[in-house]
Amino acid sequence: MALQASANVGAIKAASGLPTWLRGIGARQVRLACGLVMFSYIFLHFFNHALGIISFDTMEAWLQWHLWWWRIPVVNGTLYTAAAIHLSLGLWALYQRRHFRYAAAEIAQLVLGFSIPLLLASHFGVERVAGWIYGRVPVSYAPPLFGYWITRPYMVAVQFTLLTVAWTHACIGLYFWLRLKSFFKWAWPMLFAVAILLPPLAMIGTYHGAQEVIQLVKQPQWRVLHINPIPPPQRAVIDQITLFYFPIGYAAAIVLVFAARGVRTVRERRRGMFTVSYPHRQVRVPKGLSILEASLRFRIPHASVCGGRARCSTCRVRIVSDRSKLPR
Repeated sequence: MALQASANVGAIKAASGLPTWLRGIGARQVRLACGLVMFSYIFLHFFNHALGIISFDTMEAWLQWHLWWWRIPVVNGTLYTAAAIHLSLGLWALYQRRHFRYAAAEIAQLVLGFSIPLLLASHFGVERVAGWIYGRVPVSYAPPLFGYWITRPYMVAVQFTLLTVAWTHACIGLYFWLRLKSFFKWAWPMLFAVAILLPPLAMIGTYHGAQEVIQLVKQPQWRVLHINPIPPPQRAVIDQITLFYFPIGYAAAIVLVFAARGVRTVRERRRGMFTVSYPHRQVRVPKGLSILEASLRFRIPHASVCGGRARCSTCRVRIVSDRSKLPR
């Protein structure tokens, strides 16, 4: 049976006429690629923050190169497309998940990932939405550092939390991807050092840059040239969009995902259930689940090590249908 199934799969792949690497691309690979695009952005962004340890002028000098690269239309479009696809696939993965028995790292990555848009909303509104609506283009660190440390001090905690959450989420995802690579064993100490050191360095650099701005802003001429606050009416519109309408829409999207899961459960039960018989237990599962998903849902050990050799329990089951014919 196993040989016949393998032959059928091989025939299907051969008939498709697609290259092997292209046939292997799925939602997980697309999500990974999008995540790598965003990781490259936040890595360079946090590195820019860390340069504040040297001086505010060093931060500003690197910022011009940073803005030049990410404002290239193709690069900018790729970044925003990757962010939209990554978030959409995260919601899709939440819908597809048949159970919520996650490992601790998976729970952390899920919670952190879905909290990033809410933490980012205010900063994104000032730096991006203001540009789209009112044509304000960020060209300096001075306005946000002045705003966060002088005008709205509570935003310092929000931004440092966002930095930590986004970086941790990204590092967990990279760990799941890289841990099976052949080079990971010898590269792990270096990668771990970067993962641990970059966030605090970015925070320290931002703090030092802000302290310089606080001193420079006391000079009237420098303040006029570098500090251009958003007018209150415009700020009210931006806050309404990013802090009211966006959270409502974002929460609605997550609620719809769980509502869709409920609809799926009802439809599956109406289409019929199957009995999966294990050596010590029988369970009823809806049509469409795999044996592995059934084992996970009912907490049935599905793999073990016996005599030094790995064995998988999914090859020792029987499926009995309450319909006349099992699905292919």
